[in-house]
Amino acid sequence: MNRICCFKNCENTSMNRKDCCFFEFPVDFNLCLQWIETVGNKDFFEDFAYGGAVPFRKKYICSDHFGDDDFVNSGNIFAGIKPIAVPSSNPMKENVLVTGPLEKVLVKQEPPEKEFWDAGDSSQVVFPIELLEHVKVEEVSSQSINLGGIDPLQGTEFVKLRRSLRTKKAEAMAIKRARETPDQRTKRRRQNALRNSIRRSMESPIERDRRRKKNAERAAMRRQNETPEQKEIRRMKDLLRARRRRLLETEEQATMRRINDAARAQARRQNESEQEKNMRRLSDLIRITNRRKNESPEERRERLRKNREYSAKKRYIQKLEFELNHPKNLIDDTCLTLRNFEEDVTAVNMSFFQSLGVYQKQHEYHYDRDEGQDKNDSSMKFIPLTNSFNAYAAQEYFQLHKVSCENDDSIKKSPEVEPSTNEANVESQLVLL
Repeated sequence: MNRICCFKNCENTSMNRKDCCFFEFPVDFNLCLQWIETVGNKDFFEDFAYGGAVPFRKKYICSDHFGDDDFVNSGNIFAGIKPIAVPSSNPMKENVLVTGPLEKVLVKQEPPEKEFWDAGDSSQVVFPIELLEHVKVEEVSSQSINLGGIDPLQGTEFVKLRRSLRTKKAEAMAIKRARETPDQRTKRRRQNALRNSIRRSMESPIERDRRRKKNAERAAMRRQNETPEQKEIRRMKDLLRARRRRLLETEEQATMRRINDAARAQARRQNESEQEKNMRRLSDLIRITNRRKNESPEERRERLRKNREYSAKKRYIQKLEFELNHPKNLIDDTCLTLRNFEEDVTAVNMSFFQSLGVYQKQHEYHYDRDEGQDKNDSSMKFIPLTNSFNAYAAQEYFQLHKVSCENDDSIKKSPEVEPSTNEANVESQLVLL
């Protein structure tokens, strides 16, 4: 892969400069910005404003733009540069010996013997013929020179140096943040937020889970050591963040959030103590009271309507649960009509239902005659309680007997009713009850 130097007015590439090393742009936001400012390319500023350090991962700067102090080993450019190195347009350099896998050749200078010197001309060296025959001149192949360099991560010395540099950089950054103004702090936080959002958009699911796990561990450790004032400030910030996030969420996100909140609340309530339960109820009561003080008339009507629906639903569910857990006694059931009562209870003596049917027909006849009601609606009347059925039946029977005596002619017009027989059957059923 051909590497090209991004520095302005620099034509060095990995193809035409074998003795030059190329270094990739750093991932750090601030350090990458310093590199871009040094390069002087206007297009780089636009790319950095939108993408941060991500678009510069495959861009390089050659070693000609770094000074001797920027290299880990000032005598070997292939050993790498320091983590905080910044290129410059006119770097201060000494004569650097390029060494890779090649070995240094040390030439030892000694005065030549007398036989190599010509007495007439002392400015020239005369070599014997035997020595010249063994001297061969060969071209060094470029393939034998390994320009891959040395891995900077290998070696304990480099690791120690990198850690010390990171510690110094962190201390310098802490001092710088302590001296910054509110505007500078706001600007820095915005840059950090932009950088984090770009990095999170490009991370894989595994990286996202790893990052969330680390964030949760750090937050747990930080909450254990925080003071009550810090705890109150944190909760207030979380509340403001949650409100801002709820304003921008969709309907599906709101539904999922409510489901998750309900599940978390249920799990938390199962493990709470009696004191925690009382405190929770008290805080809920205070919160509800404060919310009701600030609600409008429309919100109040809507709340009351929802409460009525919830209460009706709750009562209906309780009724169903009671009916399922407590089977009905068909004799004491007050919700069944006479018709359903006769259809469901088949094992009871049918003569009892015949007498009840006669009694019902007589009652329907006189009720229709006096009030003018429809005869079909009376078939769905409910049976009174069995405990008071004797008194009710006796009262109705004597009233019916009195009316039947006074209006004997009108009762005889009905072909379905026989007063004497029906009255005797009703009296016999009252005695049985």
